Amino acid sequence: MHNIVIDKKGSQLSCQRNILLIQHQSFAKPLSIPLSQIQSLTITTQVDLSSNLLTRLSENAVSVCVLPSARSGEACFLLGSAGMPVQNAVCSNTTSFIMMSQGATGHPYWCASSCISKRLP
Repeated sequence: MHNIVIDKKGSQLSCQRNILLIQHQSFAKPLSIPLSQIQSLTITTQVDLSSNLLTRLSENAVSVCVLPSARSGEACFLLGSAGMPVQNAVCSNTTSFIMMSQGATGHPYWCASSCISKRLP
C-alpha cells in the first residue's frame, strides 16, 4: 500500500475505472495508480479534483488528508465511506444533500448545510 503526497500546485486529480490519475503541466504523461494500492492521499497545495474522485477514494478505504498550503491553518481529514442513503433537501433555491442514518441510539445523524435549521425526523 502506498501513501501518496500531492505537492505540485495546479495538479489535476481524477479517477477512471478505479485508477487515480494525476495530471500536471510539467508531466510528460499522467501518473496512474490503482486505488487498491493506495492507503492514503495527502494534498499539500491547491489542486483540482471532483466529487467523483472523493467518492471512489472513500469506496476504496483511502484516507485523504488536506494540509493548509500556508504556514498556518487547519488540516482536513476524510476517512472511509459513510454507507448512508442520501436524501435531497431544497433550501433557498439551492439543493443540499443530507446523509441520513439511524445510530445506535435510534437518533438520526446527518450532514447538514447552513440552510438546515432543525433536525429531520
